[in-house]
Amino acid sequence: MRPLLHMFFLLLLSTALGACEQREGPPAAVEETDPAERPTQESWDVRYTVSQVLRGEEASRTRLHVEAGYMAVFDHDSTYTLLQHDRDSQAEQAVAFLFDEAGDSTATVTANRFYYYTDDRRMEADGDVRVQSTEERLLETEFLIWDEEAQRLQAPGFVRLRTPTEQVEGYELEGDETLQTYEISRVTGQVTLTNDRPDADGAEDMENIEDTE
Repeated sequence: MRPLLHMFFLLLLSTALGACEQREGPPAAVEETDPAERPTQESWDVRYTVSQVLRGEEASRTRLHVEAGYMAVFDHDSTYTLLQHDRDSQAEQAVAFLFDEAGDSTATVTANRFYYYTDDRRMEADGDVRVQSTEERLLETEFLIWDEEAQRLQAPGFVRLRTPTEQVEGYELEGDETLQTYEISRVTGQVTLTNDRPDADGAEDMENIEDTE
């Protein structure tokens, strides 16, 4: 049986009564949609959290936490939630925090917008995506998929990955949430190798790596 998911929203609002704050309107991308496809719910200054209760346990554990200036819930053919910065907000991007099933932080993701698909337990990050893992690894791409159940990251397009020992570029990345293990197609990059006995000038050996496909 799949773990029971509990989703809840903590909306930080500026009005004393806690009602949704009145703004000039949703982002332009939402305003331009067909009226039949308009969101069923809208909120501003959002703290959106997805929690999980594992079988045999009572306390819930956070798996995803997103902070965004604007949220829209769409409940048409499928239910999904859009989270992105609000045009009146000082923040230019939304930020998501990923956690493993033990409740430990694995990565921080910033992007222009996030989509969370409730039934599939999947989040998509779109536009100037940056993933900073707790293992000092930085991934840059334009589109990223987080599979909550599999605890995996996928980036089908161009990626740039920096670690304490590597600078790699390529396509079609798939890896775990911490980016400790990953696969990249059509790789070009550079690996830094540190000798136990450095050269006299203290320089580090550099090894270039390039995909031969």
